[in-house]
Amino acid sequence: MQKITVYCAVICGEEILLLERREPRVMEFPGGRIEFGEKPKEAAIRELKEETGIKVREESVGILCVSSTVYPEGKTQQIVILYSLELPEKPEIKISDEHRGYRWVRLSEIERIPNLALSVRACLNEIKRKLG
Repeated sequence: MQKITVYCAVICGEEILLLERREPRVMEFPGGRIEFGEKPKEAAIRELKEETGIKVREESVGILCVSSTVYPEGKTQQIVILYSLELPEKPEIKISDEHRGYRWVRLSEIERIPNLALSVRACLNEIKRKLG
């Protein structure tokens, strides 16, 4: 099975916003699936608002990475489209019921997070290359 997901890396200074999902318990970027007929960028902006309360205009968000990862069970491949949003100051975060909490993480620390989502790991090299 293949699934396509969109995410938005919210960047403030040297930190990136990660959300802690309730189940499975992983740290991930705000994001989710594209609804039928929806453009990927629109989906990323919608998911960002639904999961964090952050509202942005389309021109504020740019593509950062397109990648792919295969789940450990070997039956699911996830195509990841990652957008980025740079903010001058940290916004108020209102997380959705899908998540337990959130953290601002320095780019240099992100790899050391033990429960980092596969979707984030799939884009780490690109994130470091473009932002590091």
